Amino acid sequence: MKATTNHCLAAVALAAFGVSPAAAQTSPTTGHPCLTSSILATPRHADQVRRLLTSLPHAKEKQQRETFRKLEALGVAGVPAIVAQMDNRHPLVTRAISLANQSPTAFESVRYYAPELVVDAMDAILNQITGYGGSIVNGGSEQKRQAAVADWRKYAAGMRCR
Repeated sequence: MKATTNHCLAAVALAAFGVSPAAAQTSPTTGHPCLTSSILATPRHADQVRRLLTSLPHAKEKQQRETFRKLEALGVAGVPAIVAQMDNRHPLVTRAISLANQSPTAFESVRYYAPELVVDAMDAILNQITGYGGSIVNGGSEQKRQAAVADWRKYAAGMRCR
Protein backbone atom coordinates (compact mmCIF):
# COMPACT_ATOMS: atom_id res chain seq x y z
CA MET A 1 0.00 0.00 0.00
CA LYS A 2 2.77 2.41 0.88
CA ALA A 3 4.51 1.94 -2.48
CA THR A 4 1.27 2.73 -4.30
CA THR A 5 0.69 5.81 -2.16
CA ASN A 6 4.25 7.07 -2.78
CA HIS A 7 3.88 6.43 -6.51
CA CYS A 8 0.61 8.37 -6.58
CA LEU A 9 2.10 11.26 -4.60
CA ALA A 10 5.04 11.38 -6.99
CA ALA A 11 2.65 11.44 -9.95
CA VAL A 12 0.64 14.26 -8.37
CA ALA A 13 3.81 16.25 -7.66
CA LEU A 14 5.03 15.74 -11.21
CA ALA A 15 1.66 16.85 -12.57
CA ALA A 16 1.88 20.00 -10.46
CA PHE A 17 5.09 20.82 -12.33
CA GLY A 18 3.49 19.96 -15.68
CA VAL A 19 5.51 16.78 -16.21
CA SER A 20 4.04 13.42 -17.07
CA PRO A 21 5.32 10.49 -14.97
CA ALA A 22 6.43 8.78 -18.19
CA ALA A 23 8.78 11.70 -18.93
CA ALA A 24 10.26 11.76 -15.41
CA GLN A 25 13.42 10.15 -14.16
CA THR A 26 12.86 6.98 -12.16
CA SER A 27 14.26 6.66 -8.66
CA PRO A 28 16.87 3.89 -8.53
CA THR A 29 15.75 3.05 -5.00
CA THR A 30 11.97 2.94 -5.34
CA GLY A 31 11.42 2.65 -9.07
CA HIS A 32 8.88 5.50 -8.87
CA PRO A 33 8.95 8.73 -10.86
CA CYS A 34 10.79 11.45 -8.98
CA LEU A 35 11.38 15.15 -9.03
CA THR A 36 14.59 15.87 -10.93
CA SER A 37 16.63 19.07 -10.88
CA SER A 38 14.97 20.44 -13.99
CA ILE A 39 11.53 19.74 -12.55
CA LEU A 40 12.39 21.16 -9.14
CA ALA A 41 13.50 24.46 -10.69
CA THR A 42 10.14 26.07 -10.09
CA PRO A 43 9.27 28.94 -12.39
CA ARG A 44 9.61 31.37 -9.49
CA HIS A 45 13.18 30.33 -8.71
CA ALA A 46 14.11 29.77 -12.35
CA ASP A 47 12.98 33.26 -13.34
CA GLN A 48 14.61 34.86 -10.31
CA VAL A 49 17.90 33.05 -10.90
CA ARG A 50 17.79 33.93 -14.61
CA ARG A 51 17.32 37.64 -13.81
CA LEU A 52 20.13 37.59 -11.25
CA LEU A 53 22.58 35.72 -13.49
CA THR A 54 21.80 37.99 -16.44
CA SER A 55 22.87 40.99 -14.38
CA LEU A 56 26.22 39.55 -13.28
CA PRO A 57 28.41 40.11 -16.37
CA HIS A 58 27.71 43.86 -16.19
CA ALA A 59 27.42 44.27 -12.42
CA LYS A 60 29.71 46.61 -10.55
CA GLU A 61 31.08 45.47 -7.20
CA LYS A 62 28.14 46.55 -5.00
CA GLN A 63 25.48 45.10 -7.35
CA GLN A 64 27.50 41.89 -7.71
CA ARG A 65 27.69 41.44 -3.92
CA GLU A 66 23.93 42.00 -3.68
CA THR A 67 23.29 39.47 -6.47
CA PHE A 68 25.45 36.86 -4.73
CA ARG A 69 23.61 37.55 -1.45
CA LYS A 70 20.23 37.05 -3.15
CA LEU A 71 21.35 33.81 -4.78
CA GLU A 72 22.69 32.48 -1.47
CA ALA A 73 19.45 33.49 0.27
CA LEU A 74 17.48 31.13 -2.01
CA GLY A 75 19.05 28.31 0.01
CA VAL A 76 18.57 24.66 -0.82
CA ALA A 77 15.26 25.39 -2.58
CA GLY A 78 17.17 27.45 -5.14
CA VAL A 79 19.90 24.89 -5.81
CA PRO A 80 18.15 23.19 -8.78
CA ALA A 81 17.49 26.53 -10.50
CA ILE A 82 21.07 27.72 -9.93
CA VAL A 83 22.52 24.42 -11.18
CA ALA A 84 20.25 24.44 -14.24
CA GLN A 85 21.60 27.86 -15.23
CA MET A 86 25.14 27.91 -13.82
CA ASP A 87 26.94 27.01 -17.07
CA ASN A 88 27.46 30.69 -17.89
CA ARG A 89 30.94 31.56 -19.18
CA HIS A 90 30.60 35.34 -19.06
CA PRO A 91 33.46 37.05 -17.21
CA LEU A 92 32.75 38.89 -13.98
CA VAL A 93 33.58 42.61 -13.87
CA THR A 94 34.65 42.28 -10.24
CA ARG A 95 36.49 39.03 -9.66
CA ALA A 96 35.76 38.71 -5.98
CA ILE A 97 33.28 37.00 -3.71
CA SER A 98 33.24 36.81 0.07
CA LEU A 99 31.02 34.40 1.96
CA ALA A 100 30.45 33.98 5.68
CA ASN A 101 32.29 30.88 6.84
CA GLN A 102 29.66 28.68 8.47
CA SER A 103 31.92 25.81 9.41
CA PRO A 104 32.10 25.16 13.15
CA THR A 105 35.85 24.53 12.75
CA ALA A 106 36.47 27.65 10.67
CA PHE A 107 39.73 29.47 11.29
CA GLU A 108 38.42 32.58 9.52
CA SER A 109 34.98 34.20 9.64
CA VAL A 110 34.83 34.99 5.92
CA ARG A 111 35.94 32.97 2.90
CA TYR A 112 37.37 35.01 0.03
CA TYR A 113 37.46 33.77 -3.56
CA ALA A 114 38.42 35.22 -6.93
CA PRO A 115 36.06 33.67 -9.51
CA GLU A 116 36.79 34.62 -13.10
CA LEU A 117 33.49 33.65 -14.72
CA VAL A 118 29.86 33.45 -13.63
CA VAL A 119 30.12 29.63 -13.53
CA ASP A 120 33.00 29.90 -11.02
CA ALA A 121 30.96 32.18 -8.76
CA MET A 122 27.97 29.82 -8.92
CA ASP A 123 30.24 26.98 -7.79
CA ALA A 124 31.14 29.11 -4.75
CA ILE A 125 27.49 29.99 -4.02
CA LEU A 126 26.37 26.37 -4.37
CA ASN A 127 29.25 25.23 -2.14
CA GLN A 128 28.16 27.81 0.43
CA ILE A 129 24.58 26.53 0.39
CA THR A 130 25.28 22.79 0.28
CA GLY A 131 28.85 22.20 1.47
CA TYR A 132 29.41 20.24 -1.77
CA GLY A 133 31.68 21.11 -4.70
CA GLY A 134 33.83 24.20 -4.68
CA SER A 135 36.44 23.02 -7.19
CA ILE A 136 36.39 26.14 -9.39
CA VAL A 137 35.67 28.94 -6.90
CA ASN A 138 38.90 30.67 -7.98
CA GLY A 139 38.52 29.83 -11.66
CA GLY A 140 39.87 26.86 -13.54
CA SER A 141 40.48 25.31 -16.91
CA GLU A 142 37.66 24.64 -19.35
CA GLN A 143 37.96 20.94 -18.51
CA LYS A 144 37.59 21.64 -14.76
CA ARG A 145 34.61 23.89 -15.38
CA GLN A 146 32.88 21.24 -17.50
CA ALA A 147 33.54 18.64 -14.81
CA ALA A 148 32.23 20.93 -12.06
CA VAL A 149 29.01 21.67 -13.96
CA ALA A 150 28.51 17.95 -14.64
CA ASP A 151 29.08 17.16 -10.94
CA TRP A 152 26.54 19.79 -9.89
CA ARG A 153 23.97 18.41 -12.34
CA LYS A 154 24.41 14.94 -10.81
CA TYR A 155 24.13 16.44 -7.34
CA ALA A 156 20.91 18.29 -8.20
CA ALA A 157 19.40 15.26 -9.92
CA GLY A 158 20.08 13.20 -6.80
CA MET A 159 18.45 15.72 -4.46
CA ARG A 160 15.07 14.00 -4.73
CA CYS A 161 15.87 10.69 -6.41
CA ARG A 162 16.90 8.56 -3.44
